[in-house]
Amino acid sequence: MSKIIIVDDLVKKYDGKTVVRNVSFNIFSGSIYGLLGANGAGKTTVIKMIIGLIKPTSGSIYIDGINTQSNNNNNSDFKRKIGYMGQQFNLYNQLTVRQNLMFHAGCHNMGRRNGHIRIGELISDFELSDIIDISTAKLSAGQQQKTAFACSIIHRPKIVIVDEPTNQSDPNSKRIFWEQITSLSKHSGITFLVTTHNLYEAEYCNYISIMDGGIIKEAGTPSGIKTNYNADSLTEAFRRIIKSNK
Repeated sequence: MSKIIIVDDLVKKYDGKTVVRNVSFNIFSGSIYGLLGANGAGKTTVIKMIIGLIKPTSGSIYIDGINTQSNNNNNSDFKRKIGYMGQQFNLYNQLTVRQNLMFHAGCHNMGRRNGHIRIGELISDFELSDIIDISTAKLSAGQQQKTAFACSIIHRPKIVIVDEPTNQSDPNSKRIFWEQITSLSKHSGITFLVTTHNLYEAEYCNYISIMDGGIIKEAGTPSGIKTNYNADSLTEAFRRIIKSNK
């Protein structure tokens, strides 16, 4: 597998305070990579730098060979490669599910015909037919999550970045969401970068980095990290890592 995301020595400072310090990791094509840590660990700041919402103080980011910090960066090409699902789901609550999907298709210049074809596929794949013409304001958190996820992949991106996606979801919706991610990674080759503070969810990832205080304290596969810390669960390993001085 090839490296599709390369983050090297990333630093972010606000008013002289360093909130992300020397963060580096590589993500391989078709894998599920998790940034794991408590609220305030620096995960969302890293995500915002990767997708270009904020500029790093220093360090480099490569997305599928594109240097995101370069002045020669083709922004439209970059956007085609990336899907993003934020904590607030990126939905317009005054619009129906169908209208939200149409809006996102338009944002990616898919064209009316291709947009309608793709929306039809997503209605089937995500089982949206019962809610397709209901405003998202009237949906449950799980239904909103499902709709937002469909919107994030409408343009068939190579990479999908998901920031704390299941905070408001019930256990069944969380399970379905991770089953969808796993299936898309395995069968469609989509690469996922997911932030979470949920240790159970982190078990779905192929590889994780554990963040605390703006730094990566440990990285590896979930099973490898448990073995390294002689822990029966990722929760136990996480506690030992956070307490360590590494």
